[in-house]
Amino acid sequence: MARLFDDAAEDRLQAPIGQVAVTAYPLTMAGWFYSDDEGAGRRVILQVASSSVTHNFNLRANVSSDNNVVIVSVAGTEGTNALTTGAGGHEWKLNTWTHACGVFTSSTLRDGYIHGVLRGSNTNDTTPTAIDRTNIGVAQGQFGDGDHFSGRLAEVGLWDVALNQLEISALAQGVPPNLIRRGHLKGYWPLVRPGVALDESGSGVHMIDVQGTQPATHPKLISLPMRTGVVAIPPYKPVAGPLDTWRQGGPL
Repeated sequence: MARLFDDAAEDRLQAPIGQVAVTAYPLTMAGWFYSDDEGAGRRVILQVASSSVTHNFNLRANVSSDNNVVIVSVAGTEGTNALTTGAGGHEWKLNTWTHACGVFTSSTLRDGYIHGVLRGSNTNDTTPTAIDRTNIGVAQGQFGDGDHFSGRLAEVGLWDVALNQLEISALAQGVPPNLIRRGHLKGYWPLVRPGVALDESGSGVHMIDVQGTQPATHPKLISLPMRTGVVAIPPYKPVAGPLDTWRQGGPL
């Protein structure tokens, strides 16, 4: 099951200060979201942030009556820089599962994807520092919290590397994060159980369920045939190799 976030109740998942596995470029954020509130604004899917200065990395869903987009943003000493997917308009639909991904390659390159398709880039120079917080469904920083998510979130992943197009496409097809670049996966919150959001990446960044999110229907994932050293990702053939470096093997 996914988690249902009530923004009016300020539902959110937060790790204690100091529990953060990725603090600098490069990194990738990804997750499934199901927004249920038109006009909700720039709501956070995943954020790593500073508790002492207004610096952060963000993956957000912007919800409005005429501009449903994904926002990939950073804030640092240079100010805030954000990319908005597409050229405006409806990039995704309310009450529908949507896959979002933000790739933060360097201080001068950030890319935003919807359903595995590149929809925007930003090259303004920005470097966040003093990162010490990890949040799902909320922006939390120096001056408190805000931008609470309204709707469902699931299969949230954080990597300390810039994922490539093929890997992002696999996530958008329903491959779970723990089968993509496992050696670089530093946060994985399936959000399938109530209570504490366990980090299944092995980094130990478990999140406290503040206010109390509720269980909800999960997005459909691909069930992958696996055996030691082999990963199969439909519609690709199984390819021998380590589990953190799968490759396209051709059509079945």
